[in-house]
Amino acid sequence: RMSDLRIGDRVLSSSGSGDIPASFSEVFAFLDRKPDQDLAYLRMHLSSAEQLDLPAVLFTVSPEHRVFRRGADGELLDVLASELTVGDVLFSPYAADGTTVRANTAGTDLILQRVEILSLRGAYAPVTFAGTLVVDQVLASSYAVTPHDASHLALAPLRLLAQIAPSLVAVQHDGDLHWYARAL
Repeated sequence: RMSDLRIGDRVLSSSGSGDIPASFSEVFAFLDRKPDQDLAYLRMHLSSAEQLDLPAVLFTVSPEHRVFRRGADGELLDVLASELTVGDVLFSPYAADGTTVRANTAGTDLILQRVEILSLRGAYAPVTFAGTLVVDQVLASSYAVTPHDASHLALAPLRLLAQIAPSLVAVQHDGDLHWYARAL
């Protein structure tokens, strides 16, 4: 659960290009953390393109969050979650049976079958050094609204500061945007 994540935790991640194998990346900050606010979320029902008989993967994300959709040429394109439509393909670094991908193996393409809108309590925007994290088996960006590559570039100074003086970066109060995000 996102609410259980803490700065310093290592989470499953991958590059925005979906490079395999997946690796672990440290959460070094939260750009936003609102544990007591009710917000709209999208719950996406996804199925494996390889094994349609497996149970659906349920991926829950805010509409403004950046996720990676498979393009026509197979590349991963970052888009707003709200821009996804039924039939779009998302990337999972897991094998179709839900086990973690091993070196030199492909992940799984997940096909969007259905989207529900629901209200949930809490908003969390953990940022990893890799700029991505796996949420509900789906590769997602650490960023919202602004395209992934632009956000990752804009946060380069914060990543550097997190390595030099982590206590300056880790300052965060519930309900507030991170000081660096406000400055941007």
